[in-house]
Amino acid sequence: MTRGWLPPVPLALGALFGALSWTLVILYGVTPSFGIALAWIHAVALGSFTTIALAVLIHVVPGFTDLSWRAKTLARWSGALLPFAAAGFVISFASGFGLGIGIFGVVSALLILAYASAAIATVVQRASEATEAAIARAFLIVMLFLVVAAILGALLAYAYQVGDSRLMQFAPEHGAIAIVGWLTLLTMGVSVRTLRPILGSEPRWRAMHIASNSAMLLGAIFIPLALSVGILALTRAAFAVGLVAAAAYAIDGFDRLRRATTPNRPAHAFIVASLVWLVFSASAAAIGAYDVAVVAALAGWLGQMINAHLHHIGIRVIATTVAGDENETRPWQLLDARLSWATVVLAQAAVVLLVVGVATNLPACFVSSGSAGLGAAIAFAVNAGIAIRRARLMRPFDFGAARLGSG
Repeated sequence: MTRGWLPPVPLALGALFGALSWTLVILYGVTPSFGIALAWIHAVALGSFTTIALAVLIHVVPGFTDLSWRAKTLARWSGALLPFAAAGFVISFASGFGLGIGIFGVVSALLILAYASAAIATVVQRASEATEAAIARAFLIVMLFLVVAAILGALLAYAYQVGDSRLMQFAPEHGAIAIVGWLTLLTMGVSVRTLRPILGSEPRWRAMHIASNSAMLLGAIFIPLALSVGILALTRAAFAVGLVAAAAYAIDGFDRLRRATTPNRPAHAFIVASLVWLVFSASAAAIGAYDVAVVAALAGWLGQMINAHLHHIGIRVIATTVAGDENETRPWQLLDARLSWATVVLAQAAVVLLVVGVATNLPACFVSSGSAGLGAAIAFAVNAGIAIRRARLMRPFDFGAARLGSG
Protein backbone atom coordinates (compact mmCIF):
# COMPACT_ATOMS: atom_id res chain seq x y z
CA MET A 1 0.00 0.00 0.00
CA THR A 2 1.27 3.43 -0.92
CA ARG A 3 1.08 5.24 2.40
CA GLY A 4 0.62 8.97 2.09
CA TRP A 5 -0.94 8.71 -1.37
CA LEU A 6 -4.44 7.44 -2.18
CA PRO A 7 -5.81 4.68 0.11
CA PRO A 8 -6.63 1.87 -2.35
CA VAL A 9 -9.27 -0.01 -0.30
CA PRO A 10 -11.86 2.82 -0.10
CA LEU A 11 -11.20 3.55 -3.78
CA ALA A 12 -11.90 -0.09 -4.65
CA LEU A 13 -15.04 -0.18 -2.47
CA GLY A 14 -16.30 3.04 -4.04
CA ALA A 15 -15.79 1.59 -7.52
CA LEU A 16 -17.55 -1.62 -6.42
CA PHE A 17 -20.51 0.43 -5.17
CA GLY A 18 -20.71 2.08 -8.57
CA ALA A 19 -20.81 -1.32 -10.24
CA LEU A 20 -23.43 -2.74 -7.87
CA SER A 21 -25.64 0.32 -8.34
CA TRP A 22 -26.48 -0.97 -11.82
CA THR A 23 -28.06 -4.08 -10.29
CA LEU A 24 -30.44 -1.73 -8.51
CA VAL A 25 -31.33 -0.21 -11.88
CA ILE A 26 -32.20 -3.67 -13.19
CA LEU A 27 -34.17 -4.41 -10.01
CA TYR A 28 -36.10 -1.17 -10.44
CA GLY A 29 -37.01 -2.19 -13.99
CA VAL A 30 -38.35 -5.53 -12.70
CA THR A 31 -40.07 -4.31 -9.52
CA PRO A 32 -40.11 -0.50 -9.42
CA SER A 33 -40.41 1.12 -6.00
CA PHE A 34 -39.55 4.41 -4.33
CA GLY A 35 -37.26 2.57 -1.91
CA ILE A 36 -35.17 1.08 -4.75
CA ALA A 37 -34.94 4.51 -6.38
CA LEU A 38 -33.61 5.99 -3.13
CA ALA A 39 -31.28 3.00 -2.74
CA TRP A 40 -29.79 3.72 -6.17
CA ILE A 41 -29.32 7.43 -5.48
CA HIS A 42 -27.49 6.74 -2.21
CA ALA A 43 -25.48 3.85 -3.65
CA VAL A 44 -24.11 6.25 -6.25
CA ALA A 45 -23.88 9.55 -4.34
CA LEU A 46 -22.89 8.18 -0.92
CA GLY A 47 -21.48 4.69 -1.35
CA SER A 48 -19.54 5.39 -4.54
CA PHE A 49 -18.83 9.09 -5.12
CA THR A 50 -18.50 10.31 -1.54
CA THR A 51 -16.41 7.28 -0.55
CA ILE A 52 -14.06 7.87 -3.49
CA ALA A 53 -13.97 11.63 -2.85
CA LEU A 54 -13.00 11.24 0.80
CA ALA A 55 -10.27 8.76 -0.13
CA VAL A 56 -8.89 11.10 -2.81
CA LEU A 57 -8.96 14.11 -0.48
CA ILE A 58 -6.55 12.37 1.91
CA HIS A 59 -3.89 13.11 -0.70
CA VAL A 60 -5.43 16.11 -2.45
CA VAL A 61 -5.91 18.40 0.57
CA PRO A 62 -2.23 18.54 1.61
CA GLY A 63 -1.09 18.27 -2.00
CA PHE A 64 -3.11 21.30 -3.11
CA THR A 65 -2.81 23.46 0.01
CA ASP A 66 0.60 22.49 1.43
CA LEU A 67 -1.12 22.00 4.80
CA SER A 68 -0.60 18.97 7.02
CA TRP A 69 -3.64 16.96 8.01
CA ARG A 70 -5.05 17.46 11.49
CA ALA A 71 -6.48 14.23 12.95
CA LYS A 72 -5.47 12.31 9.82
CA THR A 73 -6.13 8.96 11.48
CA LEU A 74 -9.70 10.03 12.23
CA ALA A 75 -10.16 11.08 8.61
CA ARG A 76 -8.72 7.83 7.26
CA TRP A 77 -10.81 5.59 9.51
CA SER A 78 -14.00 7.58 8.93
CA GLY A 79 -13.53 7.35 5.18
CA ALA A 80 -12.68 3.65 5.37
CA LEU A 81 -15.78 2.78 7.45
CA LEU A 82 -18.21 4.91 5.43
CA PRO A 83 -18.80 2.40 2.59
CA PHE A 84 -19.85 -0.25 5.11
CA ALA A 85 -22.39 2.08 6.73
CA ALA A 86 -23.53 3.14 3.27
CA ALA A 87 -24.03 -0.52 2.34
CA GLY A 88 -26.39 -0.99 5.28
CA PHE A 89 -28.18 2.23 4.34
CA VAL A 90 -28.67 1.17 0.71
CA ILE A 91 -29.78 -2.36 1.58
CA SER A 92 -32.27 -0.95 4.08
CA PHE A 93 -33.77 1.34 1.43
CA ALA A 94 -34.00 -1.47 -1.12
CA SER A 95 -35.61 -3.89 1.36
CA GLY A 96 -37.88 -1.35 3.05
CA PHE A 97 -36.22 -1.90 6.45
CA GLY A 98 -37.21 1.34 8.18
CA LEU A 99 -35.14 0.83 11.34
CA GLY A 100 -32.05 0.11 9.25
CA ILE A 101 -32.59 3.29 7.27
CA GLY A 102 -32.62 5.30 10.48
CA ILE A 103 -29.62 3.55 12.07
CA PHE A 104 -27.33 3.39 9.02
CA GLY A 105 -28.34 6.87 7.88
CA VAL A 106 -27.29 8.35 11.21
CA VAL A 107 -24.07 6.28 11.33
CA SER A 108 -23.16 7.39 7.80
CA ALA A 109 -23.78 11.01 8.77
CA LEU A 110 -21.65 10.69 11.91
CA LEU A 111 -18.75 9.20 9.94
CA ILE A 112 -18.98 12.03 7.41
CA LEU A 113 -19.09 14.61 10.18
CA ALA A 114 -16.02 13.04 11.80
CA TYR A 115 -14.13 13.21 8.51
CA ALA A 116 -15.33 16.74 7.82
CA SER A 117 -14.24 17.93 11.27
CA ALA A 118 -10.69 16.73 10.57
CA ALA A 119 -10.74 18.28 7.10
CA ILE A 120 -12.07 21.61 8.36
CA ALA A 121 -9.48 21.70 11.14
CA THR A 122 -6.86 21.16 8.44
CA VAL A 123 -7.94 23.78 5.90
CA VAL A 124 -8.51 26.57 8.45
CA GLN A 125 -4.77 26.57 9.20
CA ARG A 126 -2.75 29.44 7.79
CA ALA A 127 -1.43 28.62 4.33
CA SER A 128 2.01 29.88 3.28
CA GLU A 129 1.01 31.23 -0.14
CA ALA A 130 -2.01 33.16 -1.43
CA THR A 131 -2.90 30.48 -3.99
CA GLU A 132 -2.83 27.70 -1.40
CA ALA A 133 -4.92 29.86 0.94
CA ALA A 134 -7.56 30.34 -1.77
CA ILE A 135 -7.67 26.59 -2.42
CA ALA A 136 -7.99 25.94 1.32
CA ARG A 137 -10.98 28.31 1.46
CA ALA A 138 -12.56 26.46 -1.46
CA PHE A 139 -12.14 23.14 0.36
CA LEU A 140 -13.66 24.71 3.48
CA ILE A 141 -16.74 25.73 1.49
CA VAL A 142 -17.35 22.29 0.00
CA MET A 143 -16.77 20.67 3.39
CA LEU A 144 -19.40 22.93 4.92
CA PHE A 145 -21.82 21.85 2.18
CA LEU A 146 -20.98 18.23 3.01
CA VAL A 147 -21.69 18.88 6.70
CA VAL A 148 -25.10 20.41 5.93
CA ALA A 149 -25.93 17.55 3.53
CA ALA A 150 -24.98 14.98 6.17
CA ILE A 151 -27.06 16.62 8.90
CA LEU A 152 -30.08 16.89 6.60
CA GLY A 153 -29.50 13.30 5.50
CA ALA A 154 -29.57 12.06 9.10
CA LEU A 155 -32.78 13.99 9.78
CA LEU A 156 -34.38 12.61 6.61
CA ALA A 157 -33.34 9.05 7.49
CA TYR A 158 -35.03 9.47 10.85
CA ALA A 159 -38.09 11.02 9.19
CA TYR A 160 -38.29 8.15 6.69
CA GLN A 161 -38.15 5.63 9.52
CA VAL A 162 -40.88 7.23 11.63
CA GLY A 163 -42.97 8.56 8.75
CA ASP A 164 -42.56 12.26 9.56
CA SER A 165 -43.88 13.95 6.41
CA ARG A 166 -42.87 17.43 7.61
CA LEU A 167 -39.17 16.60 7.69
CA MET A 168 -39.43 14.63 4.45
CA GLN A 169 -40.30 17.86 2.66
CA PHE A 170 -36.62 18.84 2.91
CA ALA A 171 -35.51 15.97 0.64
CA PRO A 172 -35.10 18.22 -2.47
CA GLU A 173 -32.92 20.64 -0.49
CA HIS A 174 -30.80 17.75 0.77
CA GLY A 175 -30.35 16.45 -2.78
CA ALA A 176 -29.46 19.88 -4.17
CA ILE A 177 -26.88 20.54 -1.45
CA ALA A 178 -25.33 17.09 -1.85
CA ILE A 179 -25.19 17.07 -5.66
CA VAL A 180 -24.47 20.75 -6.39
CA GLY A 181 -22.82 22.07 -3.22
CA TRP A 182 -20.76 19.01 -2.32
CA LEU A 183 -20.11 16.75 -5.32
CA THR A 184 -20.27 19.21 -8.22
CA LEU A 185 -18.33 22.05 -6.59
CA LEU A 186 -15.70 19.58 -5.37
CA THR A 187 -15.35 17.97 -8.79
CA MET A 188 -15.13 21.32 -10.59
CA GLY A 189 -12.47 22.57 -8.19
CA VAL A 190 -10.32 19.45 -7.96
CA SER A 191 -10.47 18.68 -11.68
CA VAL A 192 -8.51 21.84 -12.49
CA ARG A 193 -5.46 19.98 -11.16
CA THR A 194 -6.41 16.34 -11.77
CA LEU A 195 -7.12 16.89 -15.47
CA ARG A 196 -3.49 17.94 -15.95
CA PRO A 197 -2.07 14.39 -15.91
CA ILE A 198 -5.13 12.95 -17.69
CA LEU A 199 -5.07 15.46 -20.57
CA GLY A 200 -1.57 16.88 -20.44
CA SER A 201 -2.93 20.39 -20.94
CA GLU A 202 -3.37 23.41 -18.70
CA PRO A 203 -6.41 25.70 -18.44
CA ARG A 204 -5.93 28.90 -20.44
CA TRP A 205 -8.75 31.05 -19.10
CA ARG A 206 -8.39 31.77 -15.41
CA ALA A 207 -11.36 34.16 -15.57
CA MET A 208 -13.56 31.38 -17.01
CA HIS A 209 -12.56 29.06 -14.16
CA ILE A 210 -13.32 31.69 -11.53
CA ALA A 211 -16.64 32.58 -13.19
CA SER A 212 -17.82 28.98 -13.47
CA ASN A 213 -16.94 28.09 -9.88
CA SER A 214 -18.39 31.34 -8.50
CA ALA A 215 -21.64 30.90 -10.43
CA MET A 216 -21.96 27.27 -9.31
CA LEU A 217 -21.36 28.37 -5.71
CA LEU A 218 -24.18 30.89 -6.06
CA GLY A 219 -26.35 28.15 -7.51
CA ALA A 220 -25.48 25.79 -4.68
CA ILE A 221 -26.61 28.42 -2.18
CA PHE A 222 -29.71 29.71 -3.93
CA ILE A 223 -31.11 26.47 -5.38
CA PRO A 224 -31.93 24.88 -1.98
CA LEU A 225 -33.15 28.25 -0.68
CA ALA A 226 -35.44 28.65 -3.70
CA LEU A 227 -36.71 25.08 -3.31
CA SER A 228 -37.54 25.71 0.35
CA VAL A 229 -39.42 28.94 -0.46
CA GLY A 230 -41.37 27.20 -3.19
CA ILE A 231 -41.55 30.11 -5.67
CA LEU A 232 -41.28 28.61 -9.17
CA ALA A 233 -39.75 31.68 -10.84
CA LEU A 234 -37.07 31.94 -8.14
CA THR A 235 -36.28 28.23 -8.46
CA ARG A 236 -35.95 28.46 -12.25
CA ALA A 237 -33.69 31.50 -11.89
CA ALA A 238 -31.47 29.66 -9.40
CA PHE A 239 -31.14 26.66 -11.72
CA ALA A 240 -30.42 29.03 -14.61
CA VAL A 241 -27.39 30.29 -12.69
CA GLY A 242 -26.27 26.67 -12.38
CA LEU A 243 -26.71 26.22 -16.14
CA VAL A 244 -24.49 29.24 -16.84
CA ALA A 245 -21.85 27.82 -14.50
CA ALA A 246 -22.04 24.40 -16.16
CA ALA A 247 -21.69 25.91 -19.63
CA ALA A 248 -18.66 27.98 -18.61
CA TYR A 249 -16.97 24.94 -17.04
CA ALA A 250 -17.73 22.82 -20.13
CA ILE A 251 -16.29 25.44 -22.52
CA ASP A 252 -13.06 25.52 -20.53
CA GLY A 253 -13.01 21.71 -20.40
CA PHE A 254 -13.51 21.29 -24.14
CA ASP A 255 -10.69 23.76 -24.76
CA ARG A 256 -8.37 21.64 -22.62
CA LEU A 257 -9.54 18.50 -24.42
CA ARG A 258 -8.78 20.10 -27.80
CA ARG A 259 -5.20 20.70 -26.64
CA ALA A 260 -4.76 17.32 -24.91
CA THR A 261 -1.37 15.66 -25.45
CA THR A 262 -1.66 12.35 -23.61
CA PRO A 263 -2.58 9.24 -25.65
CA ASN A 264 -5.14 7.99 -23.10
CA ARG A 265 -8.07 8.58 -25.49
CA PRO A 266 -10.68 6.52 -23.62
CA ALA A 267 -10.16 8.71 -20.55
CA HIS A 268 -10.57 11.76 -22.80
CA ALA A 269 -13.82 10.31 -24.16
CA PHE A 270 -15.15 9.92 -20.63
CA ILE A 271 -14.39 13.60 -19.97
CA VAL A 272 -16.22 14.61 -23.16
CA ALA A 273 -19.24 12.59 -22.04
CA SER A 274 -19.06 14.03 -18.53
CA LEU A 275 -19.12 17.61 -19.81
CA VAL A 276 -22.04 16.88 -22.15
CA TRP A 277 -24.03 15.30 -19.33
CA LEU A 278 -23.24 18.22 -17.02
CA VAL A 279 -24.78 20.71 -19.44
CA PHE A 280 -27.69 18.36 -20.16
CA SER A 281 -28.40 17.89 -16.46
CA ALA A 282 -28.26 21.62 -15.74
CA SER A 283 -30.57 22.27 -18.71
CA ALA A 284 -33.06 19.66 -17.51
CA ALA A 285 -33.09 21.22 -14.04
CA ALA A 286 -33.60 24.69 -15.52
CA ILE A 287 -36.82 23.56 -17.25
CA GLY A 288 -38.09 21.68 -14.20
CA ALA A 289 -37.30 18.09 -15.24
CA TYR A 290 -35.76 17.35 -11.85
CA ASP A 291 -35.80 13.53 -11.95
CA VAL A 292 -34.01 13.52 -15.29
CA ALA A 293 -31.57 16.14 -14.01
CA VAL A 294 -30.66 14.09 -10.93
CA VAL A 295 -30.06 10.92 -12.93
CA ALA A 296 -28.04 12.74 -15.61
CA ALA A 297 -25.96 14.48 -12.93
CA LEU A 298 -25.17 11.34 -10.96
CA ALA A 299 -24.77 8.71 -13.69
CA GLY A 300 -23.66 11.11 -16.42
CA TRP A 301 -21.74 14.16 -15.24
CA LEU A 302 -20.23 12.74 -12.06
CA GLY A 303 -20.18 9.08 -13.06
CA GLN A 304 -18.29 9.65 -16.29
CA MET A 305 -15.82 12.01 -14.63
CA ILE A 306 -15.15 9.28 -12.06
CA ASN A 307 -14.65 6.81 -14.93
CA ALA A 308 -12.12 9.15 -16.53
CA HIS A 309 -10.18 9.39 -13.28
CA LEU A 310 -10.36 5.63 -12.67
CA HIS A 311 -8.88 5.03 -16.15
CA HIS A 312 -5.91 7.24 -15.34
CA ILE A 313 -5.35 8.09 -11.68
CA GLY A 314 -6.96 4.85 -10.50
CA ILE A 315 -4.58 2.85 -12.67
CA ARG A 316 -1.67 4.92 -11.35
CA VAL A 317 -2.70 3.83 -7.85
CA ILE A 318 -2.52 0.22 -9.06
CA ALA A 319 0.92 0.79 -10.55
CA THR A 320 2.39 2.34 -7.41
CA THR A 321 0.67 -0.13 -5.08
CA VAL A 322 1.81 -3.21 -7.01
CA ALA A 323 5.11 -2.11 -8.55
CA GLY A 324 6.32 0.39 -5.96
CA ASP A 325 6.19 4.12 -5.31
CA GLU A 326 8.89 4.89 -7.87
CA ASN A 327 7.07 3.19 -10.73
CA GLU A 328 6.46 5.65 -13.58
CA THR A 329 4.51 3.39 -15.95
CA ARG A 330 1.76 5.32 -17.72
CA PRO A 331 -1.84 4.11 -17.37
CA TRP A 332 -2.30 3.50 -21.11
CA GLN A 333 0.70 1.14 -20.97
CA LEU A 334 -1.09 -0.99 -18.39
CA LEU A 335 -4.62 -0.95 -19.80
CA ASP A 336 -6.03 -2.92 -22.73
CA ALA A 337 -7.31 -0.24 -25.13
CA ARG A 338 -10.05 -2.51 -26.51
CA LEU A 339 -11.53 -3.03 -23.06
CA SER A 340 -11.21 0.67 -22.29
CA TRP A 341 -13.22 1.60 -25.38
CA ALA A 342 -15.78 -1.11 -24.62
CA THR A 343 -16.20 0.47 -21.18
CA VAL A 344 -16.73 3.89 -22.76
CA VAL A 345 -19.43 2.64 -25.14
CA LEU A 346 -21.26 0.53 -22.57
CA ALA A 347 -21.15 3.30 -19.95
CA GLN A 348 -22.69 5.87 -22.30
CA ALA A 349 -25.37 3.40 -23.41
CA ALA A 350 -26.19 2.79 -19.74
CA VAL A 351 -26.61 6.49 -18.99
CA VAL A 352 -28.68 7.20 -22.11
CA LEU A 353 -31.02 4.28 -21.41
CA LEU A 354 -31.34 5.29 -17.77
CA VAL A 355 -32.26 8.87 -18.66
CA VAL A 356 -34.79 7.62 -21.24
CA GLY A 357 -36.17 5.21 -18.67
CA VAL A 358 -36.71 7.97 -16.13
CA ALA A 359 -38.32 10.19 -18.78
CA THR A 360 -40.63 7.48 -20.17
CA ASN A 361 -40.92 5.05 -17.24
CA LEU A 362 -40.36 2.08 -19.58
CA PRO A 363 -39.18 -0.98 -17.60
CA ALA A 364 -37.17 -2.31 -20.56
CA CYS A 365 -35.00 0.82 -20.52
CA PHE A 366 -34.04 0.26 -16.88
CA VAL A 367 -33.21 -3.41 -17.43
CA SER A 368 -31.16 -2.59 -20.54
CA SER A 369 -29.46 0.31 -18.77
CA GLY A 370 -28.50 -1.79 -15.78
CA SER A 371 -27.19 -4.56 -18.04
CA ALA A 372 -25.05 -2.11 -20.01
CA GLY A 373 -23.80 -0.53 -16.77
CA LEU A 374 -22.83 -3.91 -15.37
CA GLY A 375 -21.11 -4.72 -18.65
CA ALA A 376 -19.07 -1.52 -18.36
CA ALA A 377 -18.16 -2.33 -14.76
CA ILE A 378 -17.09 -5.86 -15.68
CA ALA A 379 -15.01 -4.59 -18.61
CA PHE A 380 -13.20 -2.16 -16.33
CA ALA A 381 -12.69 -4.82 -13.64
CA VAL A 382 -11.10 -7.15 -16.21
CA ASN A 383 -8.98 -4.25 -17.47
CA ALA A 384 -7.88 -3.44 -13.92
CA GLY A 385 -6.89 -7.09 -13.51
CA ILE A 386 -4.78 -6.83 -16.67
CA ALA A 387 -3.21 -3.65 -15.32
CA ILE A 388 -2.34 -5.41 -12.05
CA ARG A 389 -0.73 -8.29 -13.92
CA ARG A 390 1.27 -5.98 -16.16
CA ALA A 391 2.35 -3.88 -13.17
CA ARG A 392 3.62 -6.98 -11.40
CA LEU A 393 5.75 -7.85 -14.41
CA MET A 394 7.32 -4.40 -14.11
CA ARG A 395 8.07 -4.75 -10.39
CA PRO A 396 11.83 -4.44 -9.78
CA PHE A 397 13.54 -7.71 -8.84
CA ASP A 398 15.26 -7.77 -5.42
CA PHE A 399 18.46 -9.74 -6.03
CA GLY A 400 19.50 -9.49 -2.38
CA ALA A 401 16.25 -11.07 -1.18
CA ALA A 402 16.56 -13.75 -3.84
CA ARG A 403 20.05 -14.72 -2.60
CA LEU A 404 18.84 -14.86 1.02
CA GLY A 405 15.92 -17.03 0.00
CA SER A 406 18.13 -19.46 -1.92
CA GLY A 407 20.58 -19.66 0.94
